[in-house]
Amino acid sequence: MNNKTIKFDDFKKLLHENECVNFTYIKKDGTERAAKGTLNMNIIPEEHKPSESSNYKYADDVIRYFDLDKEGWRSFRWDQFKELN
Repeated sequence: MNNKTIKFDDFKKLLHENECVNFTYIKKDGTERAAKGTLNMNIIPEEHKPSESSNYKYADDVIRYFDLDKEGWRSFRWDQFKELN
């Protein structure tokens, strides 16, 4: 799948509902990044969960996800999404 066959909201829903989503996107420096990510709060370690007081707002076209390999938060612009793996 690429960004023409999956919608932004559907991709975010996958991240919320699954323990691990494998996908690829193009980083700012132009390199390709294969990622394993989630937004499932049951999987994200307690020390990495967003606090209730956190009100940082990302742009509407940015995907923010918890990277399971890097054990930290990452983000990318939706127009740089390449495919689900």
